[in-house]
Amino acid sequence: MEKSLFDLYHSKKKFAFNAIQDHFQDLDENTYKLRILYNQKVFKYEILPYFKPQIQSIKLVSASTVFYDYKYEDRSILNDLFLQRANADDILIVKNKLITDSLFCNVALLKKGEWFTPQSPLLNGTKRSYLIDQKKIIPIEITVDQLSQFEKISLFNAMIEHGEIILKTDNLIR
Repeated sequence: MEKSLFDLYHSKKKFAFNAIQDHFQDLDENTYKLRILYNQKVFKYEILPYFKPQIQSIKLVSASTVFYDYKYEDRSILNDLFLQRANADDILIVKNKLITDSLFCNVALLKKGEWFTPQSPLLNGTKRSYLIDQKKIIPIEITVDQLSQFEKISLFNAMIEHGEIILKTDNLIR
């Protein structure tokens, strides 16, 4: 978030996480997510129940003009792509014939025991960066034509661990 603030607004403001800690004590044992909305001047936050999506099918959707370098409140461009999923549970976004991300997740693909992640995702998520730093996933360019070389696809983000949602690549809907 602080990197985004600096990149977008050249601001070095910090969010006071300790000021909201008391709000977490009243939560039950269910899973929640902290959503922080901000601009140059204002920080707002929401604590929302989180439900892990049940994803068993994924459809390839082409979107060569989509840009989503930062987490924006306005996700309309991604939501429009999601409407193209037909009967699938999620989408795998293809930009200029390269695999990028799903609707809410970064992805990794398994090939001969190693996990690879797209070199150029739409969003360079924090979990993706961590997994790359830990050498658990390797960034490479992955084209649509190369998908048949991979056995499985893992969907992950800050709320979903790598390996929690895994699909066979031959179940991808084209």
